[in-house]
Amino acid sequence: MNWDTLTSVIENNRWEQLKRNPATNYRYQYFKANVLKKYASLKDYMLENKISKTHSMCLLPNDFPYDVQNCISHCIAWHVSGEAPSLADYKSFVDKIFDPANFDVLIWINPEHIQSVPDLSHCHVFVKSKFEDYI
Repeated sequence: MNWDTLTSVIENNRWEQLKRNPATNYRYQYFKANVLKKYASLKDYMLENKISKTHSMCLLPNDFPYDVQNCISHCIAWHVSGEAPSLADYKSFVDKIFDPANFDVLIWINPEHIQSVPDLSHCHVFVKSKFEDYI
């Protein structure tokens, strides 16, 4: 999916159009099944293995990204303590990492019924350099 299509999908709340490619989806399903053999939930796995507990928010690459053009990075901003942040709070956090002067950024929170880890506050972040060869 290219940047313009991705922007339209997000702005029009058509999240059902965001999909992993078949190989990535297979890897995700395999990963999830194995994690749930060892942990009570994906949240428990994330908190023990991926997310720093020393900060209330962190940004990580999505290990199982949606199928977008290679020039677009798919990250997840995770929040681990206190009340869930607003979309504006997430945007402020992400803008400190990806300067809006240099990067185009799309941020949104999936509706709970389609979240992979609904019991851990997070948002999706797509990032594209404003300069073709930067990322």
